[in-house]
Amino acid sequence: MPLYSIKCLDCGNRDEIFLKLSAFDNLPICACGAMFTRVISPVNVMADIQPYKSMVTGEMITGRSQHRAHLKRHNCFEIGNENPMHKPVQRTRHEKDALRQELHEIYDQRIRTGEKAAAPDRKISDDTVII
Repeated sequence: MPLYSIKCLDCGNRDEIFLKLSAFDNLPICACGAMFTRVISPVNVMADIQPYKSMVTGEMITGRSQHRAHLKRHNCFEIGNENPMHKPVQRTRHEKDALRQELHEIYDQRIRTGEKAAAPDRKISDDTVII
């Protein structure tokens, strides 16, 4: 439903109403008894951002498109605009089968040789279980 700005020509009372398109001509009546009329008003246009100095590189950012490109170029994002879901890497069926086969070969080799899994480079004791 569109939002209309309305005004009473008698008392000057202003209001905004939601009105179905089918009820376009059915404007409400003011408390003073006169019928409201529609007020033509400008659309709400968002102003461009004010220039600012980048916290990443120190360069001046002067517009919204430059701001978006700068963030993307430096792998940054605005708080609240981050994508909560990371897109999984899309692999072909052939790539998946090749990875699966490689893992099976590694596991089979370790089982045959009795080799323990290599500990990561972090300082973890030998008795720590990594899940």
